[in-house]
Amino acid sequence: MKKEVIIEDGKKHYLVGIFNDGSKAYLVEGELRMDSYWHFGDLKGKDNSFYYRDIFNTGYYKISSHPNIKESILTTDEEWRLSELMKAFYILEDAARLLKIGSCGISKPGIDLKNPYISVKINKELVPKIFKAIDELLTPNPVEEKKREEYDALCEQIDKVVAQHDKVTKELKELRDLQRAMELD
Repeated sequence: MKKEVIIEDGKKHYLVGIFNDGSKAYLVEGELRMDSYWHFGDLKGKDNSFYYRDIFNTGYYKISSHPNIKESILTTDEEWRLSELMKAFYILEDAARLLKIGSCGISKPGIDLKNPYISVKINKELVPKIFKAIDELLTPNPVEEKKREEYDALCEQIDKVVAQHDKVTKELKELRDLQRAMELD
């Protein structure tokens, strides 16, 4: 299966895999809400969805390792690169929120950690860099697709040659066995 990007509700949806029920799993493009809250990481399908952060929270680091995903359309290297970008996003998202409100919001803070300048820098400069890298990673690239098709075609040819080799080897063995049997008679 090839990479694809569809637009739904004005947002890009990047195909990343197949859910166990056979429906396509899309990573939905992120959006900044209220100047400090990012809505990003939804993996959606026809009847399935989960949040990408769950991959990290459950000890999985690749899409293909998640129990709801039957198959990833990404290479192993692409899966690791996506996980790296997603983890960096979540770290920055948490930092931007902390720096905007000045605390974690768990209890009464002992110190004020507000730093709106850094929060804005994260949200306006750093996170968009991550989104750009994700877009480049998940958007079909015609040159890359052609290379992948050529590689797949080469692998198919190799498989055929190996199968033919195995068949010829088996036939030669049978002929040698027949020759030996005839020599013994």
